[in-house]
Amino acid sequence: MFVSISGNFINCDEIEFILNFSTKFAKDYYQIKKEEGKLANLTKNKETKSLIQLKSGLLIASATKPDTITKKFGGIKPRKYDTGTNVGEPYIDYDSLDYDEDYSED
Repeated sequence: MFVSISGNFINCDEIEFILNFSTKFAKDYYQIKKEEGKLANLTKNKETKSLIQLKSGLLIASATKPDTITKKFGGIKPRKYDTGTNVGEPYIDYDSLDYDEDYSED
C-alpha cells in the first residue's frame, strides 16, 4: 500500500516511524540527516510539520501533520484525548484491518 505525501507516493511498508516536527529531538534529527545527505524535503516551501523515517535511512520532511498521515493508512486513528496511561498513543481499530495470516494461538 502506498500513501500520498505532497503528491509523492511512499510505500507504507518502508516507513519506520513518523515524528512531529515541533519537538527539539525532531529538529535535531532533521539537521543530522540533512548533514548526512539523507533528507528529502517534500514540503514545497511550506512549514515542516512531520518527519517520516524510511527503512532505507532516508528521512522525508513533510508539510502534512503526522495525524493526517496516519489517517491515510486506514485503521490508525490517533487519539486527541485519552484518560488512560497511553496518552498520545495511536488508537488502532483492529476490526477494520485486513489480516494476511492467522496469528491466533491454538
